[in-house]
Amino acid sequence: MAAEAQNKGPDANSPFFLHASDNPGQVFVSELLNENNYMEWQIDITNALVAKNKMGFVDGLIKQLELESNALSYWIRCDAMVKGWLKSGMTKELRTSVRYAKTAHEIWTDLAECFGKGSAPRAYELRCDIACTCNGCTCGVARDVEVIRDNEQVYDFLMGLGEEFATVKTHILSTKPLMNLSAAYHLVVEDEKQRQVSATQRNGTEIMAFQVRAKSEKDDRDSRELQKERIQCGHCHKRGHTEERCFEIHGYPPNWKRPNREKKWNDKRGGPRVAFMNSDESPISGLSSAQYDGLLKAISEGLSNSQIS
Repeated sequence: MAAEAQNKGPDANSPFFLHASDNPGQVFVSELLNENNYMEWQIDITNALVAKNKMGFVDGLIKQLELESNALSYWIRCDAMVKGWLKSGMTKELRTSVRYAKTAHEIWTDLAECFGKGSAPRAYELRCDIACTCNGCTCGVARDVEVIRDNEQVYDFLMGLGEEFATVKTHILSTKPLMNLSAAYHLVVEDEKQRQVSATQRNGTEIMAFQVRAKSEKDDRDSRELQKERIQCGHCHKRGHTEERCFEIHGYPPNWKRPNREKKWNDKRGGPRVAFMNSDESPISGLSSAQYDGLLKAISEGLSNSQIS
């Protein structure tokens, strides 16, 4: 009968029982353990291990059995399964740091040392408070010690928060009596969410401001271009400039490249068009500017007399 019971394995109420669906790669936490979320992670993984009846493998209550024990193989299997669950709930970097741990209890202890260790001076102060509470009173000591223990958990939790939580930490520490760990945790989570929302809104406002500024600059450019198109020179009748900036009146710049087209010598009034000259030279070699102007005038008068005849 004993052999048959051993072959059937542990019953469902035994901590050595493993369900057929259990595997080391299962993840029981909503967020993998990293350097900043140990408190939240510990709560989630503890709930999962308690539900699986395997908490004793990490807190040391279910110690490794002797080699001659008939249940040693069950202990080894369960401990290996719990180690897999713990590692699956960590980031890749943290899994590397506990790779060589022999038991689930070693992993649990290492994590507590790295991320859950409280401040020694603060712990000493709390122990002094407990001693002072116990001295000189005999009733209500258990209740006072329980309150101080709860407060210690809140202090340890707040010590693990960064400087960005300074405001909410001050608010929590100012409550009378001090709120419990669960209430403090939810208040910190709400503060973090609110700061994330504020940051998102601020980024959205900056983007909108940039878009409005860009649109305003574009509208200004379009307005200037439209205004420029509406301007028309009274001399050459071209758009984009006035007589004060007309090259045909004041002369072209030295490096100006005129379009390659046939030159028009007569303007709309029928008279010859004379190019603006900046020197006393004339287009005809050997003639001064005055002589050249006189020649043009004689030609013009001759053309007029010919037309009258």
